[in-house]
Amino acid sequence: ELTADGARATQPDSLAMLECPTPSGLIHLLVETSTQITGVRIVWRVQDKNQFWSFLADGEKCQLMIQDHDSWECLAVSDLWYLQPRAINSLQILDDGKTFSLYLNGQLVFNKCFTDTRLQNATGVGIGGIKPNNSLYFRSFEAHPRTIPIPSELDLGSPWVVEGTEIAITEDFAGAAGDLMGKTTTSGSKVWHRNIGLGVIKLTGNSTAKVQADAKHPNPGRTAYTIDWDQPEIADLQVDITPPGTRRGQGEKGRGGFIFWQDDDNYITINNWLDDCYGGASMSSFFYLNGFEELFDAVWTNVGKRISWGVSHRLRMVFDGMNYMIFINDEPVLYRALTDVYPDAARLRINRVGIVANWEWGNDTGSVFQNFVAKV
Repeated sequence: ELTADGARATQPDSLAMLECPTPSGLIHLLVETSTQITGVRIVWRVQDKNQFWSFLADGEKCQLMIQDHDSWECLAVSDLWYLQPRAINSLQILDDGKTFSLYLNGQLVFNKCFTDTRLQNATGVGIGGIKPNNSLYFRSFEAHPRTIPIPSELDLGSPWVVEGTEIAITEDFAGAAGDLMGKTTTSGSKVWHRNIGLGVIKLTGNSTAKVQADAKHPNPGRTAYTIDWDQPEIADLQVDITPPGTRRGQGEKGRGGFIFWQDDDNYITINNWLDDCYGGASMSSFFYLNGFEELFDAVWTNVGKRISWGVSHRLRMVFDGMNYMIFINDEPVLYRALTDVYPDAARLRINRVGIVANWEWGNDTGSVFQNFVAKV
């Protein structure tokens, strides 16, 4: 019956059920007890009065059961969890249709989740009292749908996802030690040029290319080596980068990355950022558009320990002249469009692509590049 203090059971095995439009995924009940505690239950996945699941709690134990017509099956019982006297107790069920978990006063009852699909599509829920008790009150009950459609006003659509499917150029950086400038790519017949900067990236003679710098002599500002690109609508670049140094505290800085170049006045650069001055690492993107770059418009994201000194990581970026997505070791970490930063930005034509030792509040001190692949 309903009272000013809440609902209470007046008959043995009292049960009140509701039929919901859809299966419930979150069910919550508050029960106020006195010193006299009798059993209460939440029932859910209710098909009818003879088919449902039951989560029961009293002053001595908790119990999980299912009723199937005239038979009851007990799946778990424990005296480690029980209703507290003179308290408002919280019972909760989380149920995704396959797996469910039970909680009492914020603790996971039975210390595990249960996987069981019986009655998974049943939509009824309810509350019950095992014995009449005029001093135990059901104070609050709520049942929320298992799934809720996103309102059309909040539907942002699917993220932009494009990737190259055909290898156009590869570079294994093999050959005698010397400047990368002038080298013909391993496949694709393109020639490397230094388009930006005064720094030098050299072949090491060991199938890698290294920024010619160290902690005492950093790279002198943004330096970009590029090759011609024949597909201005899309470029999917990948390269393995090993940041300089072996640990924090050596003064080494990682700033290796990519450049996507339309002309001298329009290009985008992205780079990793690894530095002693911060406990993590990041991926950053900079925009040089219409002959101007505002450094504080850079878009970056923390990547934690995905990048570290002396440890190779695979950097990948896909760019269609407007949208770009950056991956570290095949994990997407940053996605943006130029119009996110500059609403009136025009799509770039990708005329050249390449590798960069960038400036980002400090210069690279010797990143190593390996296994460059460009796809369309």
